[in-house]
Amino acid sequence: MVDATLSIGIGPLIAPTAVTAELAVRGSLVAAGVIGLATLIVVGRRRHTWASGIALLVVYALTYPILLS
Repeated sequence: MVDATLSIGIGPLIAPTAVTAELAVRGSLVAAGVIGLATLIVVGRRRHTWASGIALLVVYALTYPILLS
């Protein structure tokens, strides 16, 4: 709970941004896709190892170009 509320509260203090409906929808869809993909990676491997950790970091890194486009 702290991460979800603290990061949302601190973000505007550092760099205020305008939130549009398009950005909210795109962010929600990307988040849902990443959660689904992360679930498939961890459940499909049946074990969370360094390989799945690297795969999840790659997925995390790929979200930024999607959100910023």
